[in-house]
Amino acid sequence: MDKQKRLMLEEIANFTMYQRALSNQGINTKDYPIFKLNRETLLEAKEILKGLKDIIAELDAEIAKRDQGNYEFIQELRTKISD
Repeated sequence: MDKQKRLMLEEIANFTMYQRALSNQGINTKDYPIFKLNRETLLEAKEILKGLKDIIAELDAEIAKRDQGNYEFIQELRTKISD
């Protein structure tokens, strides 16, 4: 996973950031279910995110293949045009 995607996921998953933001707005975080998550649920979510990471890596590889194929196709066209 590239750095930007990883940083975005880290920011989304930053539990403390949400808690601080809500507290700054005067909202009691004890009233929200997200703050009552248990370890098991968080570990399940972690596994889901790992699966997403693998899927994103596969998609990135497919995009790289496609881009390489497009590059080769363009090179072939240039060769044909210049001949």
